[in-house]
Amino acid sequence: MIRASIILGTAALAAGCSQEATEAPALEPTETEAEAVAAEVRRLDGVAVGTEEIDAFFNGFIASGAVPGLSVAIINDNEIVYSRNLGLANVEAGEPIGDDTLFEAASLSKPLFGMLTVKLAEEGVLDLSKPLYEYYPHPDLTDDPRAQEITARMVLSHQTGLPNWRWSDPENVLRFQADPGEAFIYSGEGYEYLEEVLKHNLDTDDLGLDEVFVDRIAGPAGLRDTTFVQSDGETDRKATGYDDGAALEPDLDYGGEDSGFGAAHSVHSTADDYAKAMIAFMEGDILSDEATATFLEGQNSPIPEDEPSRALGLVDWALGFSVYETPFGYLYTHGGNNSGYTSFVMVSPENGWGYTFFTNEDQANDEMIAAAMYLTGAADQ
Repeated sequence: MIRASIILGTAALAAGCSQEATEAPALEPTETEAEAVAAEVRRLDGVAVGTEEIDAFFNGFIASGAVPGLSVAIINDNEIVYSRNLGLANVEAGEPIGDDTLFEAASLSKPLFGMLTVKLAEEGVLDLSKPLYEYYPHPDLTDDPRAQEITARMVLSHQTGLPNWRWSDPENVLRFQADPGEAFIYSGEGYEYLEEVLKHNLDTDDLGLDEVFVDRIAGPAGLRDTTFVQSDGETDRKATGYDDGAALEPDLDYGGEDSGFGAAHSVHSTADDYAKAMIAFMEGDILSDEATATFLEGQNSPIPEDEPSRALGLVDWALGFSVYETPFGYLYTHGGNNSGYTSFVMVSPENGWGYTFFTNEDQANDEMIAAAMYLTGAADQ
């Protein structure tokens, strides 16, 4: 059974956001979008839904003022069959969301980084099961011998024992919250450590690692709008982030002084471009069959037995995705929250099905959940 918990792995759910409704552009798709829209779209449960109904569903988010703008893509049979850019990229200027409007993908960076790591492991750059300490000791954990146990598999499946971010510590110090491999603790810090290991092993820097991503992942997938490191020109076309109607100052100056590779958080993308990455992955254009199996294999993550999501389909965590068992096969998901932005992806490789969702509203988790339930068919159960 699929329920709201399919977004486990995002930031903690917050109360639904609302704002004064603004007049959004008409829902008519652009000519470019129309070419990628079918008359009907298949939900994960196999039920065909007319595009007008889906339009009305997503336009409801805009009309209610729940989000200022959003970008959505739905995949059927490894093709984008529904693509919409709705609402406003900048409310004050009345600037609409367009085909080239970028969003902060936030933690949707993690599946792409996991994919890159598995690709590099296949090339011999690292061993997924070898302690990362043997490549590059964590500079902030040299006094704790447990740091010598962390592997790439543990990082990508959130089993390092490290917190999400060190700033949650009263002294802003990175400390273990559990022994490696003994607990499931969602950790951006772990991903950042693995990033440093890859840069060390490849003898490169942030920009160089992004170029490796483009060469190994974005290029083969035909992506034009998805990077870990942004330039000033790229961020000029990014949607402004909002929280309940108020424009937010970004936490990080992507494209400026904070421009850099953030394995856990820095990807900027569009719904269509991210969907293209998922299609290329599902069609085997990025990873070999063996590497794909490695990437999707559950890592026996020690998710507590009393975790509510277990009763709702969660079975494990793979090397970048959470794994849900549904009546329609395995579903791989991830959500993301950066200040002013909410994102979500779910894919079912065995069905060639997927969905991407980007909005410029802070903690739009109620809308993210509602859309996931609607498109999987769970809302009808």
